[in-house]
Amino acid sequence: MPEIIIRPQTVEEAFLYIKGLFVKRKFYQENGYSVDIPEHLVFIEVWNNPEELSKEKENELHNIFVSEIYQKLDFSEALEECQKIVPEISERLTQLSLRFDFKILENYLIVLTPYGPGGSYDLRGTIVVKINSRRSFLERIIHEAVHIGVEDEVLRKKLNHSEKEKLVESICQSN
Repeated sequence: MPEIIIRPQTVEEAFLYIKGLFVKRKFYQENGYSVDIPEHLVFIEVWNNPEELSKEKENELHNIFVSEIYQKLDFSEALEECQKIVPEISERLTQLSLRFDFKILENYLIVLTPYGPGGSYDLRGTIVVKINSRRSFLERIIHEAVHIGVEDEVLRKKLNHSEKEKLVESICQSN
């Protein structure tokens, strides 16, 4: 069974993640994703006009984020909820990987954030999960972990984004 570690984003991780959201804005919009960013006028202005993200504007955003926004974030409830489901995450991933023959990693790092779409992943096993979403933590964590597990198949079959999501959802929805 995989080892699962859960923690909140650090201030710098959260800021870099938000910057990445600005960069991927067009992708999210084209694929129908709802993306949360800090509810601050300067962040909203940059989201709506990403070409204005100069180094000077980035420094302003960073200062605002560090001094006004991050310190108000509370991850305690989400962290507690996720810690409770760690055994279920491990068990479900193991079952799905055996049933659908996808790779399961030895370790997954679940990083909690209030920003972005419902979740995202990297192939090294880091899964970023938004703390305020209508889907359960378990569903979103499993969904992102399955993405990691089927990536080789996605590349081999040259699936587009929509096809990849359908594959992942078909695995996640199986009982």
